[in-house]
Amino acid sequence: MPTPASGTLPCRRASGMPRRGVLDEARRAGARLRIWVVKGDPGLDGFHLSEDSPATDGLVDRAAALEAPFLYDLACVAVLTRDKRRAIRHVVEGYRSLHPEVEGELEHLDTFVRLRWMANAIYFADRIERDVFRGSVDPEANHKGLAQAYAGIRYR
Repeated sequence: MPTPASGTLPCRRASGMPRRGVLDEARRAGARLRIWVVKGDPGLDGFHLSEDSPATDGLVDRAAALEAPFLYDLACVAVLTRDKRRAIRHVVEGYRSLHPEVEGELEHLDTFVRLRWMANAIYFADRIERDVFRGSVDPEANHKGLAQAYAGIRYR
């Protein structure tokens, strides 16, 4: 099987995705954004969401922390809570209330949401390629995840 070291990633099924445009958009936007320490891959259990105020919301469990535009973490939240639109609004309002200077950067959130969907597409294509089904009893879960990721990349 090809490996990243050989220059060929084992996710050929993702080769048709419109990744180049997403990466280019994120690079252009990212060049103008402040870099923060971000969670990198936050799961829903990686957030503390207050019922009272977004001012007390926050990320916990920074095992995958990295330096990147904070919009990547917001994009992760948007993807993870895609069925609960209110959730991302709550988190964005928390950032706005604590860091009003991010307002101008929020216009690029859609680009980073599409970038996160691209990361999901690579993840699911790799799982399909390696025949990995851990975490799901549905053998079609990876294919469904890949289709959903493609749709997320193309959404505007």
